[in-house]
Amino acid sequence: MLVTKNLVIFALGVVAVSPTKLSLENITDDFKAQLLKLHGLCSTETGATEEDIETLRKGIFTEDPKIKCYIKCNFLGIELWTDNSEINPAPFANIVPAEMSKEVFTAYDDCNKKLGNINDLCEKSYMLIKCIHETALDSFFVV
Repeated sequence: MLVTKNLVIFALGVVAVSPTKLSLENITDDFKAQLLKLHGLCSTETGATEEDIETLRKGIFTEDPKIKCYIKCNFLGIELWTDNSEINPAPFANIVPAEMSKEVFTAYDDCNKKLGNINDLCEKSYMLIKCIHETALDSFFVV
C-alpha cells in the first residue's frame, strides 16, 4: 500500500492517507469549537503550556509527561479510545470528510496495532501520535 504523508491532529490526532490535506478549515464548526474547548481544558488539566504545545505543533516530540497526557486528554475528549484502549472508528466520521474517514481510521488503527500493549494511556496516546507523525507528516497540525 502506498501511503502519502498527510495528517491532521484533532486536538491531536487524525491521519489521512490521501492527497487531500486536512486542516481546521475543512472540519465542521461544531467540531472545531469542541477541539478549542478541549485544548483549554486539557492544557489546564495537564499543565501543558502553550509553549509545550507549540513545540508539538512543530512536530518536535519531547518526553514530557504533560504533553503525553495532553494528547490523551484530547483523545478521550473526542472518544478516540474504546474502553479496552482500541481505536474507536466513530469519531472519524464526524471529523474528516466522509470520503477520507475509512483511510484515516485505518491509519490510526495500523499505528495502534504497531504499539502493542502499552498500559499507560498517556504513553500510548503519545506513541500513537508519534507514529502518525512519522507516517503522515504533510498535514500534521495540533489545535
